Formats: sequence, structure tokens, C-alpha cells
Amino acid sequence: MQGFQNLILLTTSCILTHVLGDIRNDGDACLSKVRWRELWKGIDKLGSGNYSSDCIFTDRGHLCEPAKMIKTIVSDNAAVVQVLHKIAKLFKREENPLPNAREFLIDIHQEYDNLKTCLQPTINLSSHRARVTECFQYLYTFLNDHQNTPCAWQTPIIDSMVMLQELEQQAGYRPQPSVNEIS
Repeated sequence: MQGFQNLILLTTSCILTHVLGDIRNDGDACLSKVRWRELWKGIDKLGSGNYSSDCIFTDRGHLCEPAKMIKTIVSDNAAVVQVLHKIAKLFKREENPLPNAREFLIDIHQEYDNLKTCLQPTINLSSHRARVTECFQYLYTFLNDHQNTPCAWQTPIIDSMVMLQELEQQAGYRPQPSVNEIS
């Protein structure tokens, strides 16, 4: 009887591993199709690439660490989709002082729609989605506390770029070594 129970347990484990592995591989394929680099470069253009040291807020208060947050939630496809949605929502705000956000918003909505239809739910932990929501809520509070000034917007621009760059790395992008790194 014990041997039969072990066989059932082993068979169930193998089936779950196979099914979950297939879903994750589909997720990896979907993540690798997203134009992460274009998205984070689009955000960089919003800041015009001009980041003033006068605008660096050394006290980040309760702001989340974007790279750590992404590493925590990347196995949850629903949370990854939510990150794109939250970034788009952040830059769509009326208080956004950035005049050239329209092109970026079109691009991120297109990638969001593609990712949403491509990805199958995996772990789907509400704690992951809560962590994403909390991270963006801190960014909203930060902007409100600093009166949505262009200077304050540097923080969500940089944090969003870091999130997208981390997602790009998690999707398997490996930068080509530069000439200086080879020699």
C-alpha cells in the first residue's frame, strides 16, 4: 500500500512539474517578445535624458526598490502584466508635466495588450499584485508630496526604467559586449 501511495505521489508531482513547466516556458516566450528596451528608452526620452543632480531626492522614504520588486514578482505573470498597466497609468496622469508622453503611452499600451493576451496565469499570488500596487502607490504619494514638479517626476521615470530593464533581463535579454569589454 505504501509503495502505491508513493507511486501516485510521484506521478502527480511529475504531471504538475510538466504542466507548470510548460506554462512558465510559454510565459518566457511571451516575455521575450516584449520590446522592453524600446519601452525603457521611451521613458528615458520622457525625461529627455537630462537628469539633474539637484532633483535627486536622497530620502526615498517608503518608495520601493524597483529591481527587488520585479525579482520578487517575475514568476507571477498577472503581476508582470500589472506592472505595465501601472506604469502606463502613472504616465497617463493629468498632473504629468511631461509633454511627450503620448508616443510612449501608445507603445506601452500595445505591449500591455500583447502581453495580457499571450501570458497564461501562473502562480497568480495576490501578495505579488499587492506588492506592485503598493510600490506604485508610494510613487503617487511621492509625486503628490512634491507637488508633481518636473523635478519630482525624475524619480518615477528612473524607477519605471529600472523596472522595465529588470523585466528585460528576466526575459532573457543579454546585452552584447562592447568593444571595450572584449579587449
